[in-house]
Amino acid sequence: MYPVHQSSDFVQGMRWYEEALSAPSRAIYLQHKHRDPATGKWAEFTFEYPTPFEVRYVSAQGRDELFVLGARDGAPVIERWVFERASDDPASPPAVRRFELPSESAPGDLYRMAADPDGRFLLFLHGAPRRLSRLDFATRQRSDLSDQLGLPSLEHYDSLARRQHVNDGRVWLLFNDVDGVRLLLTDADNNGQFESARELTDAQWEAAGYDGAVWTSDFLRDS
Repeated sequence: MYPVHQSSDFVQGMRWYEEALSAPSRAIYLQHKHRDPATGKWAEFTFEYPTPFEVRYVSAQGRDELFVLGARDGAPVIERWVFERASDDPASPPAVRRFELPSESAPGDLYRMAADPDGRFLLFLHGAPRRLSRLDFATRQRSDLSDQLGLPSLEHYDSLARRQHVNDGRVWLLFNDVDGVRLLLTDADNNGQFESARELTDAQWEAAGYDGAVWTSDFLRDS
């Protein structure tokens, strides 16, 4: 399950592949886990939302908004989903409104995708060789950040995440779980523009204090 939102008594996640085969499917599954405050017991509910295309990747913007990238007859398609909850009952499936974005906005060879928590853009890790690009919602234009920021090779990166740092402000991380190297894109004043890009080894990460209690949000949990 890919986590979307977490609190002390509620967890929301999703998946978009067939569990048995780990293969893409034509549905997104929204999962709710709720803890009864009286008994402390957890209950789990799963809701299926079929799609008319094969789902390739999904990124959440908060609890109630998703961006869905897929393929229809071999062509990329990207949608914005907004969930509407009639009640706080975790057993009740929320309704969803879906909006399709222009197909030219989406890369056809996506590897990872992440939504800006403030709803301004999407970042895509894609291509061969692998590149980082940004889709701006205001202009509906996609720009190549690899060239703009002079990024190093991205071939070994397999994850893309958003964080808030106590001093550095908004930070986007590219990383992998093998060699520990991380690429940090910093937007200190959160104006949507990156001021710096730094690639750090594990030793440099620890020396800079990033392994401590310096991250104030991962945009999943209640504050």
